[in-house]
Amino acid sequence: DLCGPSREGYVGRMVQQNRSRERNRERRQANNGEILVTVRKVADRNQQKVEWEGIRPDYHKYLNGLNTYGLINGKGETIVEYGKYNLIGNFRNGLSRVVNKKTGKYGFINPEGMEIIPCVWKSAGEFSEYLVGVKDENNKCGYVDVSGRHVIPCTWDESWPFQDGLARVMNNGMMGMIDRRGELAVPLAWKGIGDISAGLIGVQGPDGKCGYIDKTGNVVIPCRWKNVWAFSEGRAVVQDFNDLHGYIDESGEL
Repeated sequence: DLCGPSREGYVGRMVQQNRSRERNRERRQANNGEILVTVRKVADRNQQKVEWEGIRPDYHKYLNGLNTYGLINGKGETIVEYGKYNLIGNFRNGLSRVVNKKTGKYGFINPEGMEIIPCVWKSAGEFSEYLVGVKDENNKCGYVDVSGRHVIPCTWDESWPFQDGLARVMNNGMMGMIDRRGELAVPLAWKGIGDISAGLIGVQGPDGKCGYIDKTGNVVIPCRWKNVWAFSEGRAVVQDFNDLHGYIDESGEL
């Protein structure tokens, strides 16, 4: 929740946000009046027991190699056969992330089960604003669009989903933000960058102090706090170096 979260902290926060904000919309995908349902076939380690259960795809981190996924519609008709994928995720921007069981590579399918983006990526995020972060065999990150076109080359150590036309990226431990063309909108000058709220972005400077910048990278509220959080209704929580919390307005005044 801090302005300069670790990668694990960021992932945890995004999972929590997705559950609370998009749970109903993202867990079900309409397809010609029908509902697509992701289900998982689970076998125990002794391969003696098999049961069927519904699965929330954001639990994919618990995959242990024994699970296989399929996709059925509301009539129970099979869209994707079991055994092909170790993961079928939520549908976003019309596509669902999948992991090929044989290769362990990531790709994306449409609601008809067609592999629109082949499973050739070492890792992949989920679509946001019709772009998705992918990682190649050299562990470098870039972005692909919904047609599978590689629109932003894999040149970053880490990348995050797009929000309001910008995405966080990291190289050599420093973060910045790129636009949809892949050009830097905010220089790689920050230890951490938070979410965009009210047009402001919480950042953590190299000295560990936090403040806010705008979407062009200009400092709007100077970095003088230990931690800062996103704005809501014109206010944001801040923490000073005595570990006390208060609120500031969008001009930075307490």
